Amino acid sequence: FAHQSVAKGTSAAIPLLVESAELFDELEDRFPFDRTYGGLLELIEDQAGLAVAKGRAAAARRAGFEAEILDPAELSDLEPTLRGDFPGGLLFPDDGQVHPAKLAAGWIRRIREAGGKVCAQTEALRLGPPVVTAAGNIETECVVVACGSWTPLVTQALGWTPPIRPVRGTLLALPQMPTGTIRTAVIGPKYYWWQLPSGEVA
Repeated sequence: FAHQSVAKGTSAAIPLLVESAELFDELEDRFPFDRTYGGLLELIEDQAGLAVAKGRAAAARRAGFEAEILDPAELSDLEPTLRGDFPGGLLFPDDGQVHPAKLAAGWIRRIREAGGKVCAQTEALRLGPPVVTAAGNIETECVVVACGSWTPLVTQALGWTPPIRPVRGTLLALPQMPTGTIRTAVIGPKYYWWQLPSGEVA
């Protein structure tokens, strides 16, 4: 759940991350979305990176999250299939992942049950209120823009372009492997990978 962001000095985000973790706990009681708690492991490339990681671990602990530095032996015990000469790793044991499609489907279902309306593939032309869309107006007292990388495309209607840009990536999905082949979400220098409960590795 991206607790590692706490350790990168983004102090303004810390209260949001703490509250987000608590809200995920509450949300899990409402509908399933395949939340896993395998932890998140960042591989450390060199001794300079090791010194930086120690400071980041301390920052994460001050924010209320678990974080620890693993030496090479502990790294091998945690991820026996890992290959490479790493001086250590930064582990966030209480971190985890969710199934994004199941999470989105659960939210849509809850919104509709509460009387809300989901307008898929509908272009917003003006953010109002009212919100003007290609399918008609939506009367509302408040508008929340939560479009991720596409936020600037929406906020341009307000004459505001936030400093957000998408980063192109490539996803490689591997066939099923025995459960536990990869025990954590592992972040390398230019890649990351994890194993789904069904056995696939991405």
